[in-house]
Amino acid sequence: MNKIIVALALCITVVTGHSQTLKLYMNQDTDKFGFKDDNGKTIISAKYNYAGEFKEGLAAVELNSKCGFIDATGKEVIPLQYDETYNFKNGRASVRLNGKWGFIDSHGKVIIPLEYDSVNEFSEELAPVKKKNKWGFIDISGKVIIPLKYDQVSNFSEKLAAVKLNKKWGFINYENKLIIPMEYDRVDSFYEGLSSFKLNGKYGFIDKSGNVTAPPKYDEVDRYFEGLAEVKLNHKKGFIDHLGKEITQFKYDQVSSFSEGLIAVKLNSKWGFLDKSGIVVIPMIYENATSFNKGTAKVQLNGNYFSIDKTGKKKK
Repeated sequence: MNKIIVALALCITVVTGHSQTLKLYMNQDTDKFGFKDDNGKTIISAKYNYAGEFKEGLAAVELNSKCGFIDATGKEVIPLQYDETYNFKNGRASVRLNGKWGFIDSHGKVIIPLEYDSVNEFSEELAPVKKKNKWGFIDISGKVIIPLKYDQVSNFSEKLAAVKLNKKWGFINYENKLIIPMEYDRVDSFYEGLSSFKLNGKYGFIDKSGNVTAPPKYDEVDRYFEGLAEVKLNHKKGFIDHLGKEITQFKYDQVSSFSEGLIAVKLNSKWGFLDKSGIVVIPMIYENATSFNKGTAKVQLNGNYFSIDKTGKKKK
């Protein structure tokens, strides 16, 4: 676990559990963090060494190497007594004290004892925990559901969790039944029903039954999003679909994620857009381009920035 994660920008929008919106800011003179409202009025003075986003009405803060939580008025509702904290999710947050991790509720009550060497957040009602250099899973009551016997684990995703034992990875279900054998050098969590795997230095994809949908031949891969995955082969990027079919040529220098059915790609220093069949629908003429958001994308042409619609027409 890392210390309270905090963006190093001057202002980050933070939505609290209240009606107002607060912005995290850093005092340039003191390097301390506080919060302002939309009008720039200071609501919580910049006195913290670190601060995180508000989650479920509370924000993690650190002062003098101790961590706790404040509400949107700045009240320290959970005392700054922990060595490390993580954001609230589903009414609980992980905390560390004297080298041990556990979980507290939004009132600061310890609901899972601080007895673990490491923990991850809950996902699908289970959380990975580590003790004596082995990982397992607990439920929301703190009961050990899957014995602490693995060298490494991932969070559950789509009802399966990746586990590592004797240098090989596989997948288990909620009952700790091995669903996909431990035979891979590396795996990712399941997304859109597929997981990437690494074997003999190359990457491919498997489905939730362990069937190979894309052979391990790629140099790099990314997760599936909107039905397609970005892959890299011979230093060039392209895309494959859920069946492993290569829908684009492997010739692009850079690509973005698919958004609203289109993707920005870069070739020979110029950006354009492809559709999901790999066809160029907006010519590659731009110096820069962003993904589409609400029907528009920002592009740069001849040094000028402007927005275009999905036909490539300039927006007024």
